[in-house]
Amino acid sequence: MRIYVLKTWERFYYALESGEKTFEVRDVSDWLFVAKKGEVFCLVETVEEDGLPTGRCSLWHITHVCTKEPFLPSGLAVFGIRPVLGGDS
Repeated sequence: MRIYVLKTWERFYYALESGEKTFEVRDVSDWLFVAKKGEVFCLVETVEEDGLPTGRCSLWHITHVCTKEPFLPSGLAVFGIRPVLGGDS
């Protein structure tokens, strides 16, 4: 299985880790892959000011993908996500 690596700022990473946020909004116009339900990605926490990684990361399952107009502008996608737990696939 291929695991994609994506970056996110500290404030969004914290919201995901705490369970407050259960989705990701991404500009996918230049992505080399098409995210699909069931795929896994690694989210790397980065500092907003300089983009450098903080050292924290976590794995997430994609549970839903929305990329269609008229709900979203072309090139944007919203992913429903949930954390990958130990032994979970």
